[in-house]
Amino acid sequence: MLLSNKVLPESPTILNANKKVRSSNWTLQWSAVYSEGHLVKLYTVWHRVVHVTNNMTREKAWLQENVTGLVYHKELTADTSYMFAVTAWNRWGESLLQRDKMLVITTDFQARTIKKTGKKNFYTC
Repeated sequence: MLLSNKVLPESPTILNANKKVRSSNWTLQWSAVYSEGHLVKLYTVWHRVVHVTNNMTREKAWLQENVTGLVYHKELTADTSYMFAVTAWNRWGESLLQRDKMLVITTDFQARTIKKTGKKNFYTC
């Protein structure tokens, strides 16, 4: 995007291919971005929960976190869908959120429950 000789960086491409996630510990990865001949070092990860019921989609508000690398670790909730996007920053500002570069994933694992028995708690899956 051109702002009178001020060029915003391109949005990174998310590299994750699997749309079904089978573990609560998950890592988002994206491609490096160069802007004005320099490697971009600041990215923002945008994420939100997406609910689909009876063929209706309801998206919660976007949450965002700044990251200084090319990976983002997220603890996921069982039986939940998430939408992710990554933007890059340079001295002129933030790249655009591009819908075609967003990733939607769905978790496919059971929630862990805590069984209280006497003196100790046991985690089960």
